[in-house]
This record gives sequence, structure tokens and C-alpha cells, in this order.
Amino acid sequence: MSGILSQAEIDALLKSNSVNITDDEIDTLGEIGNISMGTAATTLYEILGKRVDITTPKVSVTTMRKMAETYTIPYVGIEVKYLSGVEGFSFLVLKMVDALIITDLLMGGDGTNPGEELDEIRLSALGEIMNQMMGSAATSMSEMLGTSVTIAPPKLFEVRFADTKLDNILEDDEIVKISFKMVVEDIINSEIMQIMSKDYAIKFAGKLLNTGEEPVENPDTISETEEVKVEAKADREEEKKEKKATRQPSAKVNVSPLELKSFEDEDEEEKSEEVDVGDNLGLLMDVPLPITIELGRSKKMIKEILELNEGSVVVLDRFAGDLVDVVVNGKLIAKGEVVVVDENYGVRITEVLSKKSVIRKERA
Repeated sequence: MSGILSQAEIDALLKSNSVNITDDEIDTLGEIGNISMGTAATTLYEILGKRVDITTPKVSVTTMRKMAETYTIPYVGIEVKYLSGVEGFSFLVLKMVDALIITDLLMGGDGTNPGEELDEIRLSALGEIMNQMMGSAATSMSEMLGTSVTIAPPKLFEVRFADTKLDNILEDDEIVKISFKMVVEDIINSEIMQIMSKDYAIKFAGKLLNTGEEPVENPDTISETEEVKVEAKADREEEKKEKKATRQPSAKVNVSPLELKSFEDEDEEEKSEEVDVGDNLGLLMDVPLPITIELGRSKKMIKEILELNEGSVVVLDRFAGDLVDVVVNGKLIAKGEVVVVDENYGVRITEVLSKKSVIRKERA
């Protein structure tokens, strides 16, 4: 018997020494996928204007060889490179026909005649869609992990599992596949898959397990609650800024412009009130105040509220393009416009109400 091992024997030895993925890690990967892809579905809904559900994650361990035997039709692959937080690669894979339908919807079609191949224009459009979807997914992952998760711009390519090599994954290497059900109204009823090496999947899941936090599951469906999400996001970001301001007193200079405004028509009583505030300014500066961004309001009868369901639209008392209200501690103090800063919602202040107006509103 020869003392030299064959390549097959070497591969078998390496596999026998590999670390198996645990049930906890599989559950964690499913939860992370459910939350991040739920956020991505919301983004796709906003882009297409059509109801999108990406739900029911199923985690399994397989190999590229088995994938090639099972999935024989052409797919579109999206390489997602994580630059910070969970450094590494994962791949999002969807059917070519689904990608064509999505780009057709984006370009004003109804999805019934999507074409047969991704030309340069469609590929560019799909790349932008995936960039926004993966960006929002990275933001939700940042909140789960408690650390910044950033990604490189996604790269798109055609995938035929029999021929395509993903990163350095060999055909007999174990990989983790997370399959999601993807439904776009009555147009698409398919699946989308996330693929990563087993080693990276274990590292990925361990990152969250080590934080000791339980991921909060998103609802399985996407409904029109963007108004609430903007408000909640703004509240969270402002809380972070207020905490930072408490730790760094130099940040107080940000509020000085409000104190420099002059109001020549204020009566003596209002001026005396300002002096009192100024005398105690040092005591007040470290008091945290909640900031709420209000897009608008609406009134409904109880009957109408009980009839609300998934996909219902609530019309607000504002027009598209109207300024939003900046409310501090329940009091309207400014108006502004919604902006996006590094994948987060924000508000650019365009009008600050005078202190005189605030005082009169309070007395009223």
C-alpha cells in the first residue's frame, strides 16, 4: 500500500476536520436574513410601487456541485462585499427571468413582456435597484449587530451553476444557502437565494450570537408604513446625537444660532422670559428632548380603521413635496424637507419658527 495520499483522500481528511454549523447558527442566519431581506423588500416596493414580499427563509448546507444539478436555468448573481462589520463576501442569486421582469417594471412596463436578455440599460437599472436594496439591508444589519456594516457597490453577473465560480468556492466545498420566497403582487412568485461559504456563514452568525442580542423579527409582509419608519429613524438618530452632545460639551455650539435671532416686536414680558432662560442656560443644555418628524396626519372613523389591512393606503393632510414638521417635546419648532444621509433618513431644516411664535402657541 502506498504511503502517498490521493487528492480525494486529502479532501476527505480536510472535510472531516471542518467545523459543522450548529442549529443556533442556522436559526440566527435565518433571522438575520429575514430581517435584512424584509428591509430590502421595502426598498424594492418603494422603487417599483408594487407590493413586495420576501419571506420564509430556509437555511441549508449544500455544495456548488449539488446546486449545479438542481438549478439548471440561467440566474443573475449579485456579489455583496462587506467592507466593515462582517468582512467577507456573500452572493444574492435570482432567476434571470425575474430580473428581467423587475427591470421591465422599473422602466414602465407591466412585466408581461420583459425581454430575453439583460442589455446594458437593464443591467444598469438592476444594478441600481440592488445597490439600494443591499444598502438598506446593511443598515438593518448595523442595527442588529450594534456596529457599522458597510458594503461595496454590488457587482452583477450571469450565473450558470454548472460553469460559474463564486469567489474562491470550489464545487465540492460546503456552502450555506438561504432561500427566500419572493412575491411581487401577482407578477412574480419565485425565490431568491443568498449563498455564502460555510466558514463565512459561521463567522457571520457568530457576530450576532456574540452580541447576546435577540434579533427582532420583521412582519412577513410589507405595508405602507413609510411615515412611521421615517419618524422612528429620525428619533433614533437624534437620540444618538443628543447622547453624543452630552459627552462632548463642544457640540453645544450647534444651538447658538437660535439664541442670536433678534425679535424687535417682542413685548417686555417676552423679553424678560428670554433673560430668565439665558440665566439658566447652563443648567438646561444637558436636558435631552425627544425630536419627532411629522409627515402629516389623517382622521378616520372607527369603521374605516377596522377595515385597514395589508396594502391599504392612508392619505395624509399633506401634498407631495410639502415640508415636514420638526416637533421637539411635543412643540412645533421648525419645518424642513426629508433627505437621505448615508442610507439614513434625515431632515434639512428650511424654516425655524420664532420664539415669539412658540410662546404664543404654548399660551394658546
